[in-house]
Amino acid sequence: MTSLDTASALYEDTVKGSEQSSVALASALEKRAREVRDAASAEKASQTSDEVRNELNIALEGKSVDDAQSEIKKTADHLDTAAKDIRSSMDANVTMKELPGGVAGQAQLGTDNVWIDHDSIRARDGGRLIDTGIASDIAVHEEEHTKQSASADQEGIAINGQQFDAREVREAAAISVQNETKFLSAEYQKITASLPMDNEDRNLVRAGKFVELEQRKNGGTIAMAA
Repeated sequence: MTSLDTASALYEDTVKGSEQSSVALASALEKRAREVRDAASAEKASQTSDEVRNELNIALEGKSVDDAQSEIKKTADHLDTAAKDIRSSMDANVTMKELPGGVAGQAQLGTDNVWIDHDSIRARDGGRLIDTGIASDIAVHEEEHTKQSASADQEGIAINGQQFDAREVREAAAISVQNETKFLSAEYQKITASLPMDNEDRNLVRAGKFVELEQRKNGGTIAMAA
């Protein structure tokens, strides 16, 4: 079991069943890091939580004193880095929670309410707990939704005979602010490939001006359904 594995288990313990702001989660991870470091101190070990004590007991079993000290330091460093990565990747008003059905993020149109799934920002490889690129892209995607009007002047748009409903239009606009799209689902990949958007398009989506958007995407002409 590596120090990253131990830090990962402590991350899961920290987020399990919780709903908290990104700043609060970062602070909780920093607290965990302090607990991990305190576990190496005879004077402070009694203050360590059961979760930290149990994970460290598993990780340090059979290790020499020197190796154990090194693992403790690395584990704490991973947690501190994760806290920094969360702070640098998203705004403080984002709420971190477990979302259903593998959903990475949710937002309420026309409000400041954004929710991001704890697991969706996890790094799948490498030496970090958090994938800052994915975390940032999910955050800006959902924040774009908060700028969008919940109403529009028509239910969808038709581009060269291809129909897009209101949800697809809004998703295309939100996807267009991301730096990367490789991690998106097949559905979202199809949406962004079929309906690319620039800044002017996004402004029309934000204003709910789907009629004007449709005309613009069709070169200024009225779209005819196939």
